[in-house]
Amino acid sequence: MSKLGRRNFIVRTGMALGAGMLLPALKLNAQSFNPEDWQSVRAQFKLDPEKINMALMLLASHPKTVADAIDKHRKNFIMIR
Repeated sequence: MSKLGRRNFIVRTGMALGAGMLLPALKLNAQSFNPEDWQSVRAQFKLDPEKINMALMLLASHPKTVADAIDKHRKNFIMIR
């Protein structure tokens, strides 16, 4: 197994950021997500509408598409065991 050096880390981070910029082009869950509508953006997170989230994305929940993907992989992982 190769060591993750500084240069390799920077390259992989750049690739991940670049892939992240392409995600809107995939239009995942496009029927209910409008990035120009704040209520639509908030709906992507498991948040209590009665509370203000002061975590500033440090300890925030995942967006719905990410949470769904994690749940899908978690279910597949359990089935493999």
